[in-house]
Amino acid sequence: MLNLKEDIEGARKVGKHGCVIKENEKYFDKYGKIYPFNNEELDTYYKDFNYDGPVLCVASSADHMLHAILQRATDVTLFDINRLTKYYCMLKLAGIKTLSYKEFFDYFKVTSEKLNLVNVELYKKVRRVLRAEDRCFWDDVISDGLTVNNFYNGIFDVEPVNNAYYDEDVYYDLQSKSLSIKPPKFMETDVFDLPKKLSANDKFSSIFLSNISDYVDGQEFEKLLVTLAKNHLLEGGLIQTNYFTDYDNLGLKLTFLESTNAVAKLIK
Repeated sequence: MLNLKEDIEGARKVGKHGCVIKENEKYFDKYGKIYPFNNEELDTYYKDFNYDGPVLCVASSADHMLHAILQRATDVTLFDINRLTKYYCMLKLAGIKTLSYKEFFDYFKVTSEKLNLVNVELYKKVRRVLRAEDRCFWDDVISDGLTVNNFYNGIFDVEPVNNAYYDEDVYYDLQSKSLSIKPPKFMETDVFDLPKKLSANDKFSSIFLSNISDYVDGQEFEKLLVTLAKNHLLEGGLIQTNYFTDYDNLGLKLTFLESTNAVAKLIK
């Protein structure tokens, strides 16, 4: 269970001081900066996954969840070590549900000069569909004044163009589909603690892990993938285990693990 007061204070500290990673510290932690948009080309592979059952994905910028919804996922569970991502995912989903295409990309615009989440008129529209806990969080944090320290602000981190819903027609398709999904669930957890957090009955048709593998021990990560595949994938399900960007024209770097062959060598 998330502690609302603690989370608000965590957001304030990140906004005031930013998030500086010192030597030997974790790259990601309980409270940290949020990616406003993903920096991988999710639409290149999301269509190839299975959405017949529940979906598990890293919370991050909410874009993994939104691309799953675009593919008709209706039951999504989010996880992340950064508790603030839960509130951002719920805000972004509420924005999709309530804002026009232009309003959405105006509202979720993060640059060094402008942070439009504090736009009162647009927030009034979004907050109507927020659940009570998320509404209390954002009422407090937005009124306190967000800063760019709350968000990663690199050249690749803030661009929405990698998302399928940057196309206006796709955006309204996503908006329509978002109105019929179950309220997403959230687990605060390190990726290696996922098996402890999931019950034996938690089975998923797809699991999306973004590029977590870039930050962890490779052998331990492979053991985790086998555990997840054996215990938490439905028949025919897939785990996305790596990252796809094309900034350097190297092409697809997607790897996956199938539930039907959980002990197979990972595709490289």
